Amino acid sequence: MGINNSTFIGMSTPYFPVTVITGVCRSGKTLLGNMLATCSNVEYADEPYTGMLLPMLSQTGKVEIEFAREWFAVYLCELFNDLLLLRRANFRPNDLSSIWTKKPPYEIFERLIKINTRTEVKEYAKKNGSALVVTLSECTPFIKFILEALPDAKIVHVVRNGYDVALDVEVKKWVSNEQLLSPTNAVLHTPFQFSGSTWFLPWWVNDGEEHYFLSLSEYERSLYYWCSLMEKSLEAFRKCKCGEILVRYEDLVAAPQQEFYRVSKCLSLVPGTLSSMKIAEVRSNNKSSIPVTKIDNEIKKQVQLINAKVGFI
Repeated sequence: MGINNSTFIGMSTPYFPVTVITGVCRSGKTLLGNMLATCSNVEYADEPYTGMLLPMLSQTGKVEIEFAREWFAVYLCELFNDLLLLRRANFRPNDLSSIWTKKPPYEIFERLIKINTRTEVKEYAKKNGSALVVTLSECTPFIKFILEALPDAKIVHVVRNGYDVALDVEVKKWVSNEQLLSPTNAVLHTPFQFSGSTWFLPWWVNDGEEHYFLSLSEYERSLYYWCSLMEKSLEAFRKCKCGEILVRYEDLVAAPQQEFYRVSKCLSLVPGTLSSMKIAEVRSNNKSSIPVTKIDNEIKKQVQLINAKVGFI
């Protein structure tokens, strides 16, 4: 038959519940994910690169979409196996992503000693009702792809005031001239000639708006990033009508216990023994939502419109 004729790459239907947390970067997805990771029998992965890349690639035509959907589902199955076997666990006690902040010691040692094979993983997962929670940044515009690959998945959309997201993005220098001329972030880029140089524009810059985007200040580019992804995301949700769970970052930090229990209940997850400790670590962010800077009027209008759609006044 040969490899060129192969179209199936393995078991593509997860035997465990899957929750996908999505949204733009710096919106609070990881904060929520780390909280949900403390729930009993939850396996958690924060921004696995392959999981984020496949939905994007499926839209480019570089990967056949049906094959990409199957690959995506199979990848999550393999990821789940590795997580439950603790092959991806961070055991460094002082790291924020440490397994010790998410699982009690008795469960960690039980897995290390008693679970060794795929069969034992599956038996353990079914016996304990294990579930996968995964954060996928910037993938909300491709929610149709995700739900076609995982029809039973639950979707959590985390949003944050656009002005505050932009402040964080600007600090990270993700849309600085240096980053756009010589990218270090592993995201999809398109080469673009401008002012005698080759710029590498992220995939979320709309066709025909390249010159406009590059003419903006770094903070305005950061706002453009938020506007572009939020507009694409809200349109994707409008079309698929998947009943997503909306979480506002501001609500999460203002009332972490209330929001944590609301979301975990919606996902049928049971808070674990470390949940109260993780909730207590959440601190309110007092960052101003109105930066002292001149903002392009068109972008300002877009921010105000989108903020209103997701409940920000």
